[in-house]
Amino acid sequence: MVNFYRLQKLLLRPIRAGLIAALSALAVIASPQVTIAQAIIPESKLSLNIVSQAQSRIGKLVRDGSDVGFIDAVLNAAGAQTGFKDYPTVGDHVWGVYLGKMTHKGHGVLTTLEAPAYDWRPGRGLLCHPGDILQFANVHVQSATREVNYLLSNIAAVVTAVSPHGRYCRFVTQVSSSTPRAAQLGIYMPSLKAGTIRAFRPVNSRTAKITRESNLNGKLLQFCIHHLGSQVNDGQCAMLVETGLEKIGAATGFRDYPTRGDYVWGALIATISAHHGKITISVPASRASLVKNLSEVFEPGNILQLHGVHIAATTADELVGEDADHHTAVVSGFSDQDDVVHVLEQNSNGKLYVTRGTYNISGMITGTIRVYQPLPK
Repeated sequence: MVNFYRLQKLLLRPIRAGLIAALSALAVIASPQVTIAQAIIPESKLSLNIVSQAQSRIGKLVRDGSDVGFIDAVLNAAGAQTGFKDYPTVGDHVWGVYLGKMTHKGHGVLTTLEAPAYDWRPGRGLLCHPGDILQFANVHVQSATREVNYLLSNIAAVVTAVSPHGRYCRFVTQVSSSTPRAAQLGIYMPSLKAGTIRAFRPVNSRTAKITRESNLNGKLLQFCIHHLGSQVNDGQCAMLVETGLEKIGAATGFRDYPTRGDYVWGALIATISAHHGKITISVPASRASLVKNLSEVFEPGNILQLHGVHIAATTADELVGEDADHHTAVVSGFSDQDDVVHVLEQNSNGKLYVTRGTYNISGMITGTIRVYQPLPK
């Protein structure tokens, strides 16, 4: 919900300069790390296909007998995208959306989450589920029976099963040897003693090419325009977007991040934060080559999730204030000249129906705005 207030015009320090400085930082963000997509619903048909394709190749020689050849063959057969650029160095293969990494810590496994929209279960030892790809780098770990010690050095594998508590993981890989064959192994995760395991979630070509091709942005915008002046669902701000995404066939049901009530609506495009008037903009590595300015961040049909936002925007003779503790809105346009985002929203200033609104980004004093793009199912 958004609340507005008006005060006598005050002397404001030039906030826009800070916004321009924040935008200039976009040009030096690292090159793309993974694919465009940033959120895929777990247990998808693609994941099941990948597991099936991997298991069907157990005991067989796949392509050149290497782990890379095996993974490529499995992903291609399942309809997943391949051919991503290595990151961060040559040999560090990328197999889809980067979930995070797992390393040894004390007597357990330290997981570092990189893609917060994923519905994984913290504290269960593994940052993955069947169908994901693991990239092992100098990993020392025991077999599931704890009778064999494995050294997994620069090997990629397809996860086929994870135990309910995340202690055990089963995967299929292929290692070059005198008689290379695809084989299924099981490991006991708490035995991880050294090395790093990076986890990736494959994406199909349709999801990887989300941008304007899916036309979900346009469909969501038209849904909101069609309901201008009408109440959608119970009149709450989030229900306008939730209902709209369901109607147009977009993905919903993502896990809240970073806290309860901070809804995730699809692919994270950018995060805009303000602290005491200083504005910073961060863009996921996978979006760095695509997002060069605010116009591309605030593309019509993108979704805003506001948290603790306070905006002070001057008019001709007064200061207009906006407060949004938790609020959701759909972008309808953006003005480059004054950094104003035009939105369609519900439950704004107590109005439980769809209205038009604006947010002056350069006037942000505090808070965070996360910008999402709708994803196909």
